[in-house]
Amino acid sequence: MAYTAEEIRSWGVDPSKVEDTATRGLEYRGCVWTADGWAIEQGVINNPISDYLNTPVYPGSRAEKIGGLDGVVYQSPATGDSMCTAALPSQQATVHVIVSIYNEKRGRKAAPDLCAKAVEVATFVATKLPK
Repeated sequence: MAYTAEEIRSWGVDPSKVEDTATRGLEYRGCVWTADGWAIEQGVINNPISDYLNTPVYPGSRAEKIGGLDGVVYQSPATGDSMCTAALPSQQATVHVIVSIYNEKRGRKAAPDLCAKAVEVATFVATKLPK
């Protein structure tokens, strides 16, 4: 998937402030774009979307239609309300859009509802996914 700088900017982050997340391991690929106090990460992992409806592992996860796809929205107990993920199925993989706060004061002002922002960006991402 490729995005223009203008598309990334429309999410509220700086397209020039990007980090390659492939260094985290062979099974995970993606990028993180940062803004003032918060960030958007997109990652792809070779797991089925159904894995994220496993409530013992992802408590509070919920199925949600995102961009016409059967997605999942969840927050991790470890990060609480400082991170939210919207996950989308794509062929044999899952694409994650993660919105996180790294500076509570500045980040929360820019992205007050992390799950709404994750779903907003994931809705756009869904238009770019292979069918």
